[in-house]
Amino acid sequence: MKYFFTIGITLALLSGNSAFAAMHFQPEAKQRQGMTQQAPKAHSPKEKPKKHSGMQRKKPGILLMEGTGASVTLIRPDGVILPLEPNEGKFAIPKTGLDNYHALVAEKTTGNVIESAIRYVSLRGKPSGHSPSELTAQQKASFEIVPAPLPREHWHYTSGKNAVFTLRLLNEPIAGAMVFLTTANGTTVDTITDSNGKFAFQLPEDFEKIIPGRRKNAPVEFRIEAEVEKDGKQYFSSLSDKYYVNPNHWQSFQGGLLVMALGMGVGLFFTFKNHKTASRKGKKS
Repeated sequence: MKYFFTIGITLALLSGNSAFAAMHFQPEAKQRQGMTQQAPKAHSPKEKPKKHSGMQRKKPGILLMEGTGASVTLIRPDGVILPLEPNEGKFAIPKTGLDNYHALVAEKTTGNVIESAIRYVSLRGKPSGHSPSELTAQQKASFEIVPAPLPREHWHYTSGKNAVFTLRLLNEPIAGAMVFLTTANGTTVDTITDSNGKFAFQLPEDFEKIIPGRRKNAPVEFRIEAEVEKDGKQYFSSLSDKYYVNPNHWQSFQGGLLVMALGMGVGLFFTFKNHKTASRKGKKS
């Protein structure tokens, strides 16, 4: 069975304005749109007014780009599927009561074209008792890019490290297909899946400025895209997530300072000890 990667998506992805053009999920921008002005409430004479800043923060949602007509669902770690409806053009991730990874899935069909977009989100709650590998093994769309594996809970994708994935069509691995990685910082890389449908990208060190401390460096969005054709149908899929600056950038520096400090401390200790021994010998003589 042969799978054909069309010239159209290849040219689109390689063009300078191609980044984030296909259907995909991305977080709502963290700007002032996440804040709303609220009018002060009236209080009774006996009731003391509560102090507030006049602003209330809205929880940022997830946007589905180029997703008109798509159906969106959230799949829990236990495999339960929850349908989602957009609110003001974005999707709010509901509390499911379970911790660990959930899969946000969008899929739509237009004629002979079937598109899907997936994003994995980690939620808090009581222990689900299910491994993320169960969620990735489950078929979530006709054509999907699957993390192999997902980063451990509370960990992240980081620059300079390999991220491994599997490309699947109807839950079967696809060999010899081309896949593309695009980052919001402008990096575009491509590779080809192996005989087991696996492929890997080393997430790029394309941050303009790096500040010591992970929380001081904003993460950057990346997206992986692929396309195959089978039985007269075209399948498109995207997987989006974020990656962080590799902590080795400042940990190695801090480690060097620690080693230097320890070396100086040991040196001062022996210098003081030798000086004290010499003083005692001088007194005896």
